[in-house]
Amino acid sequence: MVLWGLAAACLGLAANLVHPHGIPYLKAKPPVKVELPANVKIEEIEVIQANDLWDLGEYLFVDSRSPVQYEEGHIAGAVNLPWEEFEKYYPQVKVTLHSKPGLVIYCAGEDCDLSHALARRLYQEGFRSVFVFFGGWHAWDSAGLPTETGR
Repeated sequence: MVLWGLAAACLGLAANLVHPHGIPYLKAKPPVKVELPANVKIEEIEVIQANDLWDLGEYLFVDSRSPVQYEEGHIAGAVNLPWEEFEKYYPQVKVTLHSKPGLVIYCAGEDCDLSHALARRLYQEGFRSVFVFFGGWHAWDSAGLPTETGR
């Protein structure tokens, strides 16, 4: 029985290792909290303003949630830059972030602070036209606005 248990554990660990959505064996270090100068405030917008900016097509929407949440559903055309894995994903999306004159950062909803943290970090990286969509994914989806699934 012990050998069967060990074999099952090894098989499970190996499967997790190769699965695209595998659970990390070690928890990643949390990103460093970013403080902005006192004179800088990133503006929050609601669903109506977010939709207006989306309609303009001049703002890039950035989803700060995990890749799994992003794949389950996100604002149409949004890119994924998970705050909790910023260092890993930022180099991959940096050029895309510069493709539009402004960014709209969002996360799950009003109870989520990932968008604020990511907006502060992107400001630190040199992005100046940054908005936080306060209602986030839940407000957008509930309003029946354009969404996508997958990568």
